[in-house]
Amino acid sequence: MIPSLRRLSKTPRGLLLLGLLVREMFSFWTGHPYDLEVWLRNAYFVSHGANPYAAFLPPVPGLSFAYLNDALPGVGYLPPWPLIVASLFRLYSIVPGVSRFVLYFLLKQPPILGDVLLGLLIYRALLAWGGKSEVALRGLTFWMFFPYAILISAIWGQFDAIVAALIMLFLLSNRSVPGYAFVGLGILLKWLPLIYVPFFGLLERGKRKVLLGFPIAIPPVVTAVPNGSDLRRDQRLLSCDGIPLDSWLHPGGLDCLSTVWGRVARGFDAIGAAHHDGLFLDPLGCQ
Repeated sequence: MIPSLRRLSKTPRGLLLLGLLVREMFSFWTGHPYDLEVWLRNAYFVSHGANPYAAFLPPVPGLSFAYLNDALPGVGYLPPWPLIVASLFRLYSIVPGVSRFVLYFLLKQPPILGDVLLGLLIYRALLAWGGKSEVALRGLTFWMFFPYAILISAIWGQFDAIVAALIMLFLLSNRSVPGYAFVGLGILLKWLPLIYVPFFGLLERGKRKVLLGFPIAIPPVVTAVPNGSDLRRDQRLLSCDGIPLDSWLHPGGLDCLSTVWGRVARGFDAIGAAHHDGLFLDPLGCQ
């Protein structure tokens, strides 16, 4: 082993860096042929105001790499994940003409960073639960170079590690209020953490059972708030490379996602204005 790499492998910070580098090596040129393609189509169409729950999404010219003759379902998750990938597409679109592999790289960043964070939390959990520093370092080493973890996050682009990291944050919080909020955020991304809530209910006593309301309330509240807003976004029917998107998409777009997008990505407002003024060049050549 190269001496510098050997030194890095002896410290938590070095292992996190090595694990991140290994994952990034696979980030821009690999991907699950179905899931990453679904993320990609959601990223493009949701960023343009489409509703991923109302229609099947056609291939995106110049970006799609699989199922090129098929329309795919939008997404099977609550709004946060479609909004996240749509935000990444907006970031990708800042510089026109950038390679599609840059978008693949960006779409992989949440799963990869979540996976690295999970490794750090495993290290801290082992220390917090009585393990020696050597044992904790071995646990971190295992996760940073665990082939299956690398496959799921860096190659396939699945974000399960983010959900697992949120559960680990809960476990390390000693079941505090913020800890239960982390469980709620995990449920907001994927429903799996919901199965732990009854078990947590058995652990709590007296008034602390009220805390179980946090993880249960967060998903519906976060999803419903945009629907109660009067904000509306310009829903233009787009056409790209001769494909009339209004023939595939719900004509009204998704006001819920559009509203949330306007709130969480205000930094892109100027870019959107430039786009409407003809100053912003869509990398796909869409008008």
